[in-house]
Amino acid sequence: RQESFKPTGMVQVTLNNGSPEYNITEEVAYDYINADVIDFEKLKTCNCFYFGTLAQRSSVSRQCLETIFDRLSFELVFCDVNLRQSFYNPPILNFSLSHCTILKVNMEEILPIAQLFAFPYDEIKAFAQAVSIRFPNINTIIITKGADGCALWHSGELSEFATESIKVKDTIGAGDSFSAAYCAALLRTND
Repeated sequence: RQESFKPTGMVQVTLNNGSPEYNITEEVAYDYINADVIDFEKLKTCNCFYFGTLAQRSSVSRQCLETIFDRLSFELVFCDVNLRQSFYNPPILNFSLSHCTILKVNMEEILPIAQLFAFPYDEIKAFAQAVSIRFPNINTIIITKGADGCALWHSGELSEFATESIKVKDTIGAGDSFSAAYCAALLRTND
């Protein structure tokens, strides 16, 4: 095994009353995404660029993301905020919110973001309005609310969507699945 190879990212998950607690392994492959291996010609043909905060925990991957945004622009830029452990900080959140057009957060992530930027957090609409004023590049904010469905702030209007009641074993990967389904539907319908 060559020294330059890093293992695939791993997460140890412990369920606490059905809610996951994550122990995210460091020094893995996605901590070392280097701009030298990015096919920028192919990347510029994409309609939507998807990134998150967790991949920015290392300076190597963070610099790669900065290089992508310096060299390319995308019609849609989807940021999935993942505030896990100590793998985020004010510069990462500011960079992420400054570069996306679609922001996805869950209810637990609203408070730390609100505290960082002095946004209101006790009402979704007030939070979304404050985000869109501070970051006018963000046209859509998705707030997932677990069993209570989701809220969608789009072009200044808030819509809330209920979900069917189901028995949940755990919620691991639910946010990622939601984000992928949203992006697929958005790209398919262009709406």
